[in-house]
Amino acid sequence: AEPALHLLNACKLLRAERDKERDLISQKEQEADTISDLQNSLQRVERELHTLERKSIGLTPQILIQHLTEEVTVQSIIVKEKLPFELNAKKNRMKALSMAKEYSYLGPDKIAAMRNDLDTILKDIQNLKIENSLEELQLGLKEKQDYSKTLQETLAPKAEELKKYVNRLKTKSAVYKRCKMEIAGLKAENGALLRTAVILDGQITNSYPMETVSKVIIPENYATDNALATNTQLSQTILALGTNLAPLIKEIKVLRQTARETNERYQKACKSHNTVETSMKNTTSDLLSETQRIKENLIKNTEEKKQLQERIARMKITEERLRSEAKTKSDLNNVGKKLKQALQDDIVSGEETAKHLNKERERMKQYTAQYEIQTQQWNNII
Repeated sequence: AEPALHLLNACKLLRAERDKERDLISQKEQEADTISDLQNSLQRVERELHTLERKSIGLTPQILIQHLTEEVTVQSIIVKEKLPFELNAKKNRMKALSMAKEYSYLGPDKIAAMRNDLDTILKDIQNLKIENSLEELQLGLKEKQDYSKTLQETLAPKAEELKKYVNRLKTKSAVYKRCKMEIAGLKAENGALLRTAVILDGQITNSYPMETVSKVIIPENYATDNALATNTQLSQTILALGTNLAPLIKEIKVLRQTARETNERYQKACKSHNTVETSMKNTTSDLLSETQRIKENLIKNTEEKKQLQERIARMKITEERLRSEAKTKSDLNNVGKKLKQALQDDIVSGEETAKHLNKERERMKQYTAQYEIQTQQWNNII
């Protein structure tokens, strides 16, 4: 028994030694990983220091105080506003989960029973809808049957009477159209004759003086014996003048119609020209306003770019000063690292903003050139 106990103790000691060896190996691996991580971080810090040396610009205490105050304000806002809001949201979620937990569990059998009840209710609703639609269709059918009965009871006219009635209507409509056309022709002729009479009166008053009118009215060879012959001669003269005036009146009608059509076309052309001119003016004003707005945005973006460049320059100067102070004062290493990281982030964000502003400026220049060309074209068209 003693050799067995001795062997058991030796096995326990061997197991303990192996566990210690395993722990030492794991610790050694962890230390190697930690050393590699530290070396990587050291290399990264050295690279950052080299980059900071290349891009070194000083920093004033006022700017440091400003950055610290901004960081403090941001953290205070997060603590006072964001974190309580998130805490309330989580509390509400916990309340909802606890309320859901209090409800009884619905198994598959209960869900299947509820689905069956829902199917039966839907079928009943569908049957009720079908019954309502059937009642409406029956009411419509009854109304149509009553209407057909009333139509059957009324006496329909015979075919011959209907034909006679249609023929009478056709003759009346033809007579009405013919009379209407005659009235329109008579009105037009009356207007032409009135205008001709006015023109002739004007020509007579312009050609003959007022003093000689009384002498011209009665012919020189007029006498009571030859009055009939004089009247016949005058009537023949009037007829001849009427025949001579007929083609002139026709030509005047044609010319008046042409003048009326030309005037209408001119009015339409004026209206279309005015609409086109107003639309062009509106488009030109819109283009000018858009061009002015783009120019203002371009000027604003250039000013923002200048401000960002100045800010980046100040940050670089501050970073250089911190780096020089960090070499002489080893106690400020942690603060320098934090500030260096913050400054590096600010520099990267500032450079990205500057690149974005450069792209925006180029795009604004293209839009401005395009809108100026369009405005010039519209001005040339107008």
